Amino acid sequence: MKLEPLIDSHGRVLRDLRVSVTDRCNFRCMYCLPETEAAANFYLTRFHQNPQDATRKILRQWQPESKVLSFEEIERAVRIAVDLGIEKVRLTGGEPLMRRELEKLVEKIAALPGVRDLAMTSNGFLFLQKGRALRDAGLRRISFSMDSLDRDNFKKITGRDGLAEVLASIELAQELGMKPVKVNAVIIRGINDHEIEALGEFARAKNLSFRFIEFMPLDSGRGWQ
Repeated sequence: MKLEPLIDSHGRVLRDLRVSVTDRCNFRCMYCLPETEAAANFYLTRFHQNPQDATRKILRQWQPESKVLSFEEIERAVRIAVDLGIEKVRLTGGEPLMRRELEKLVEKIAALPGVRDLAMTSNGFLFLQKGRALRDAGLRRISFSMDSLDRDNFKKITGRDGLAEVLASIELAQELGMKPVKVNAVIIRGINDHEIEALGEFARAKNLSFRFIEFMPLDSGRGWQ
């Protein structure tokens, strides 16, 4: 049963829904989850007025599984949203591929009448293992995060030596027929702004939809100063 559409205070009809399936992540990006010593030092030395006094350790506490919605609960919420006019659904996190058997949720959402676009945002590290199952379950589009083409710089930014896996995941997504494959890069002065041209050339050579994202205080680790 279709209900009255969702309309915001500016008269815009809402058609898109983002669903965070987990708050967990296997990366520790300095602009998102600054738990590594290098990332913490980056924040404290650049933004703290008295970095010598900032000895607090930045920690991240994950939500217990009992607080996380089940696939059945997520499916019900999305079904209600679709009845209110939602047509596009994007799965996010944290890192959504940290959620076990995510392809089962993808299959449930893809089967809902009215969902005409199902996408995901991922850091790409686990996509090689799960990409084909996700495509077969109904995932049609994906956006990856990749802030550097330099292995050492990638590790500095994300806290993980995972550039090779992300590059391979981008190729796999294209081989699986996902269109468009999008890649996002957060640009930080003095960290990866010198790679803008190289990232642009990479996007053109690989026929990717590439987006440069503004560096902003997500502050999930309460490290922004």
